[in-house]
Amino acid sequence: MRTLFNIADDKEVKLWSKYMTNTYEPLKKLSNTLVDASLYAGQVIVIEERNSNGTWPRQAKLYVNSLYDV
Repeated sequence: MRTLFNIADDKEVKLWSKYMTNTYEPLKKLSNTLVDASLYAGQVIVIEERNSNGTWPRQAKLYVNSLYDV
């Protein structure tokens, strides 16, 4: 996948499966098969790259959203 999406080997990434509009589940066990991970045809998979400052994009979005939810 790194080659397909042009992601450098030294770049840290996380994989997420998207089930519904705002429901994401991390795919942590990379040795799982598609069946083991409960993935189905057409399901959206998100590849998240760590920012250069060490943060993760999804964390930043969650933090911003929480400011508006207060």
